Amino acid sequence: MNRLLTNALAATALALVLVPMAQADDYFSIFGISDHDQRRQALPGKGGMYCAPTSAWNMLDFMRTHGVTSLKYHPIDPTGAILNAQPYSGHDQRLALMGAYMNTDATNGTNGNGLHNGLLSYLNMCAVPAMVISYAKDDNFPSPQVALSWMRLGGLVGFCYGRYTNPYAFGKARDGGHCVTMNGVKRTDSAFPNPNDVPYLPDFIYNFQCSYRDPAQDEGAADPNRLKKQSPWKNKTFDFHLEHANFDGTETSLYGIGNKPTVDTDPNPMNWRYAYLDGYQIVVPFMVLTNVLNSDNIQVKFAMTYNNVKQTYFPNLITSVPLGSKVTSAGDLTFDPVLPSFVRTQRGSGDIVQGELAERTGRVLATAPEPIKGLTYGGENMDLFALGNRRVYKLGRNRSWVGQVDLPEVPEAFAFDNTRNLLLVASGIKLRMYDANLNLRSVGELPDMRGTGRMTLRTDPSSGDLFVMRAGDGSVRRFRRSGANYALIGVLNLTRATNPLSFDFDQIGNLLVSDDGIAKTFNRRGELVNGRWDNQVLGSIVRTARNYNNMTTARCPFPAWRNLEDPLDPLGDTGG
Repeated sequence: MNRLLTNALAATALALVLVPMAQADDYFSIFGISDHDQRRQALPGKGGMYCAPTSAWNMLDFMRTHGVTSLKYHPIDPTGAILNAQPYSGHDQRLALMGAYMNTDATNGTNGNGLHNGLLSYLNMCAVPAMVISYAKDDNFPSPQVALSWMRLGGLVGFCYGRYTNPYAFGKARDGGHCVTMNGVKRTDSAFPNPNDVPYLPDFIYNFQCSYRDPAQDEGAADPNRLKKQSPWKNKTFDFHLEHANFDGTETSLYGIGNKPTVDTDPNPMNWRYAYLDGYQIVVPFMVLTNVLNSDNIQVKFAMTYNNVKQTYFPNLITSVPLGSKVTSAGDLTFDPVLPSFVRTQRGSGDIVQGELAERTGRVLATAPEPIKGLTYGGENMDLFALGNRRVYKLGRNRSWVGQVDLPEVPEAFAFDNTRNLLLVASGIKLRMYDANLNLRSVGELPDMRGTGRMTLRTDPSSGDLFVMRAGDGSVRRFRRSGANYALIGVLNLTRATNPLSFDFDQIGNLLVSDDGIAKTFNRRGELVNGRWDNQVLGSIVRTARNYNNMTTARCPFPAWRNLEDPLDPLGDTGG
């Protein structure tokens, strides 16, 4: 296999593995991942080698049912009418098309380039805002820790494993493989020191327990109609154990899945095969919401990164979808990471309007007792908090108001810190901190805050640090929690910014700034750098969002966040 992975990308991927992880980060799951059967009467070879198209479609079908309505499209079924009326036949059509895009062979399965580029082509056909990363075994071994990190970053993860001969020998040969769709990763408590002669590994190595949807796990072999109907959705869960060996010519460390075969399973060692995780496919969506500077129309801008067989990158393909057909005068906007959906307000109104991803229509989600000027989601259940003139309101997931609190000062801005489960409300230099139930926890100050322009308050989801800027002021102040208060730890002077209006963090942790309505990107030192959104028309409010994230503070205190930029090395043969 060609080594297309650059040293920089390899180092970035390895950093995800080696980064020290807090105990709270050691488990993540995504509920409701699809589990469609690959073996079907309508597919070539009855789908016996269609694991790659099916595992990929399981990810996209989850996206389809969680807001990306464009994925209902199919050339034979453009509106999704067949999919709605005859679900099994509708999925037949989409699996067949995915297989065609991937060049899946009914006898030999799907190779890595076919899987990667076919998945990209399918997403492109449906105009889905996402990037695809494929990663195969090399010196930087595929690890469940990387999969867990990608899921925390907002990605959907499918993986392939190879079936290797000679499981107890140092040299092993790949003899086929299989692709599945991951829905949970848990790092176990067991750890053992890294032997000095094993390269690229951290000081301590952990085993993992992973769960996934297996497209070949269909029930009822005796049922003559089983290839014409869907089997029940089920999880497979196995322990993953690290092993260093020569895997089909590549000496590296891979995770074996479950227990190795023994004489209890087959008395002939020549028949033994053992599965090792040796590749990923990750789909990472990304978007920016903004209101146009000279208009009341809210827009969402999608960015898609994709490549072709020659690994050509198109990092700035951006489309705009205007939103707000039921909002005549746009106010604040935010993003519900659970559904997902856009949520926005209307200036001078208590109406809070919700619209699905890529849809221009909306509905009134709730009506507050007063005009609302700010919105944010937070807490374990991702409830909606609405900021009024002298109150904060809490809207539960059942669309009912479940709490409110009076504010002694007129609030300017607020934000939810999901790293500490705190709602931060700012007015001038005053900062009030409430828990998710709107109980006051502490009152502090934001030292050195000057100016009178509109305040933007954002929390860094990776650290919980608070970043504050006023419109027209070319500096962003960074505060860190210190006891019951926040201490100023730095000022980012935005060089070459003329009239900064608002900002949020972009896909890799830089600041995406609306500079007089034009997108500019600044690093954490305040220096102007190249970014994906540069020169796009933005507005006075900038929000970035991820749309597949079951973040709850009980399981994972950090929202999905920093996305890596480029597709990695294609996979080897996948099998079926």
